[in-house]
Amino acid sequence: MNKKIIAVLTGAALLFTGCGAAAGTASTADSAGASSTASTASGSSSAASETVDSAPVVEDTIDSKGISAFVTLGDYKGQVINYPDDTAIENGMIANIDYVGTIDGTEFDGGSSTDYDLKIGSGSFIDGFEDQLVGHKKGEKVTVNVTFPTSYGNSEVAGKDAQFAVTINSVKKQSLEDAFTAVSNSSKVLQYPKDLMDTLTSFVTNTYSYYATTYSMDYDSFLAAAGVSVDTAALSSAKTILVADAILDKEGITKDSTEYTDMEKNVLSSNGFADEQAAQDAGALIMVQSSTGYSLACEAIQKYAAS
Repeated sequence: MNKKIIAVLTGAALLFTGCGAAAGTASTADSAGASSTASTASGSSSAASETVDSAPVVEDTIDSKGISAFVTLGDYKGQVINYPDDTAIENGMIANIDYVGTIDGTEFDGGSSTDYDLKIGSGSFIDGFEDQLVGHKKGEKVTVNVTFPTSYGNSEVAGKDAQFAVTINSVKKQSLEDAFTAVSNSSKVLQYPKDLMDTLTSFVTNTYSYYATTYSMDYDSFLAAAGVSVDTAALSSAKTILVADAILDKEGITKDSTEYTDMEKNVLSSNGFADEQAAQDAGALIMVQSSTGYSLACEAIQKYAAS
């Protein structure tokens, strides 16, 4: 159980579900990688670790002092994302794929996805799936044949032969999530705004409390089993938000800009919120805003990625 708890909390605490995927809620982090194809994935298996900076918490706000007072931004331009188009997939590479799974010619629930980053050799998908993509290139369509184990959690597919129609969209050196992490790790938090830390600490605490209840555990036992810290999770989320805000500042994207409002509408709609007030009432506005900024920052990294 601990492994699954950690998978859930990784997404829940950090608020973010993936660059370009701004639709997911914190609670979807586990299901993002738990489709009928995956065995233990909890999202992109390529994600690198983000460093958390020690810095004072201050009363000053971003609005009053400007983002540059809180973080020194690393170089977000020139990140290497994709391999050349003629690169054949090898273990360790990331294949961005669309796939549709069928059993006896009929699609089954959870067997399809689009724009999925799969690290080859990670073992995050059912045995044999990843191996059959090795040697193929961007633009190719591959038919993958696998057999679900009899012990598979979904009884409707357990023990059955399945076929996946896979389209390879790109072959990546790193995911956009990893590219953002690289930028974050080259950045330095100078100080954390107290208003942001208070909001994040409350959000993370509420999220962990929710999952503790879900797993029928008391709060402290849940934190111990998952091996997580509220303070560390809040600091990590704060750094991600500050770095994303710094990138948006460099790009001239404000909360009043068309780019921001359009992205925020997508995040709100995808999470079932009619507007910001609805998200605020649900205690999820920080998730909406952070996911919006994070996705826009990733778009900027993609825009300037080295060819």
